[in-house]
Amino acid sequence: MAEKSWNKNVRFNRNSESAMQAWSLLHSDEVEKEFKSQNEFVICAINDYYERHLRKKRDPYLETREKEDAFVERIVA
Repeated sequence: MAEKSWNKNVRFNRNSESAMQAWSLLHSDEVEKEFKSQNEFVICAINDYYERHLRKKRDPYLETREKEDAFVERIVA
């Protein structure tokens, strides 16, 4: 069976700090080592981001609790 796929182009604005950071991450050695391809990395990143978005939408205090838990862990350590 032939592979079916879609193609989506993404532009990285060189005047945008966040876009340049994303570009650097996408082309980093860490991404090359941890993922089988840049495509896999982008797909994982989108899915993870959206899952977190939905969790925060259902629980608006999630981010605050996570920060508090991390702070407590640093104190305990």
